Amino acid sequence: MENHEISSVHELRTVVWGSDSSTNLLFTVAEDVPLKDARQLFEAVSTTSGYGQLANLLLLRGKDNARSLVQKKLRQLRRWVAHVDKQLVKFEDAIEGFDAMIDAGGPGIPNNFEPMRLDGPDPFLDIDQIGEHESVRQHIRQINDTYLQASPASPHSEEGEKTGPTEDEVREEDDLRAFALFNLKYLRIKRDCLLVLRTRIQEGVANLEQYKSDRTVLGCGTGRSYVRFFDIPIYPGDKVRESDSDDSDD
Repeated sequence: MENHEISSVHELRTVVWGSDSSTNLLFTVAEDVPLKDARQLFEAVSTTSGYGQLANLLLLRGKDNARSLVQKKLRQLRRWVAHVDKQLVKFEDAIEGFDAMIDAGGPGIPNNFEPMRLDGPDPFLDIDQIGEHESVRQHIRQINDTYLQASPASPHSEEGEKTGPTEDEVREEDDLRAFALFNLKYLRIKRDCLLVLRTRIQEGVANLEQYKSDRTVLGCGTGRSYVRFFDIPIYPGDKVRESDSDDSDD
């Protein structure tokens, strides 16, 4: 029986059409057959009749298992891109809002703003104790706990109507603006990182797509180890486990 190694439906047809009808044909699928071509060859498998016998059906089964695995992981990466796209919309909206507010001279102090003071002992500065604290955070916490936060009466309550912003209000407005600028820079950093991330994921998807069309030995075994595919969730809702069913022809 004449044996023919094939890697595609085209090669199968070439052998069949070029052979005498009385020839007993034996087909062996190449171990490095592309996953997409293996899928098409599986369509030609019959349990009743055909133009020749298939010597390694087990390999086609392994290839189809490998294709299903690749398809699942590609879907997972595409869902990640969709998630990143949704996050980018949120960041773009927030950044646009911050830009508009800052361009308009904001943020302004709230109408109910009141200056603040601390009630407690007179504070001093002692350079000798700098670097001597076991925990600076604990030291700051202890100092803060010593003082009570209080809001004094308006400095203009005894002077009549206020004619302009007070030093406290100017300082508060400067602080709010600096805070908004910092917040804006922070959002832009995260937005820019997401843009880079999306590009890298899309490049990775294009690279993995080649597994379906390029020659590969992936799937030439039984495929039993695929259930142990190692993965780590990236974001809330990231599905690293899916159903084994996969009837798509992508």
